[in-house]
Amino acid sequence: MELYGYIYQTYVTEAPEVKIEKIDISIDNTTLQKGDTKQLQVIIQPKEAENHKVEYISSNPNVVTVDEKGNLRAIRSGNSTITVKAVENNVQNQIEISVYSKVTEIVVDQENIYMQVGDVFQINAYAKPDDANDPTLIYQSNNQDIAEVQQKGVITAKQIGETEITVFANENPEIKASIKVIVVRKMEDSEIHFDSSLSVNSLEISGIDYKENTVADIKDKITTNLQIEIVNYENKVLQDTDLVGTGSKIYVKEDDKILREYKIIIYGDANGDGRINSVDLLVLQRHILEIEKIEPIFRKACNIGKNGKKPTSVDLLLIQRHILQLQIIEQ
Repeated sequence: MELYGYIYQTYVTEAPEVKIEKIDISIDNTTLQKGDTKQLQVIIQPKEAENHKVEYISSNPNVVTVDEKGNLRAIRSGNSTITVKAVENNVQNQIEISVYSKVTEIVVDQENIYMQVGDVFQINAYAKPDDANDPTLIYQSNNQDIAEVQQKGVITAKQIGETEITVFANENPEIKASIKVIVVRKMEDSEIHFDSSLSVNSLEISGIDYKENTVADIKDKITTNLQIEIVNYENKVLQDTDLVGTGSKIYVKEDDKILREYKIIIYGDANGDGRINSVDLLVLQRHILEIEKIEPIFRKACNIGKNGKKPTSVDLLLIQRHILQLQIIEQ
């Protein structure tokens, strides 16, 4: 303890101990970009107490972290209150920090879409990162006479030909992705028939029994005089004994020209190998923890509840229960 005072004869008068009376906080900008680091400027009053210890607390460390020196790190979009508090008493001050997350990429689940005249198809596109503050997308067709697109990404095929659909980030048009649309002749209903066990929704097929998902199994459920070719998610042509998994595509061809492309979804198959096992658990877990993102078609396959939402730990549990044969995933 420091003593302040004077000595007169044999008497010493002790001055009161100096403590923190006020904490001032400032920063050049209270809105940080995701990934930014900044240091808080802290002034302690009175000056004699400026070396006294204070602690830093973030109300939401998932958004902003703060270390013992007042260094901030922006983690993800959102808001967090940073409190600077004297250790020796209850004197404190707070500052509100906002984190803005910019769009860095646009992901689409397919580069080419084969449509027949009159077809309507919903583009699967999303902005990255998932916590982007403005994930709004803008859609534009290079040739509205061949295929037009609405602002929610719904394409309508108008006439035979090819065009390109461009998807722009609303906040930055320089960030974009393109999809090639090939419009072909319309097939008659009598030209192809799918077994009632399969669920055909626009250009996606689900309802495939995960125990009967070889190429031969799938072909047995399709009646047509047209050519059928099945490739996996890496566009490798599959043979009759190969397993068909999420992301695999069924090409319906005429004279080697594609008339229709269907993309397959097997719910619970997160990596496209046609199986539901511990590998899928790991893939989904890494996606949820934002360690490694998965493509839209696999995200859809991981949404076991089929409610159109992002896969969560609940879906992780449902895949685990399926593996343990406690609750089989309904395709």
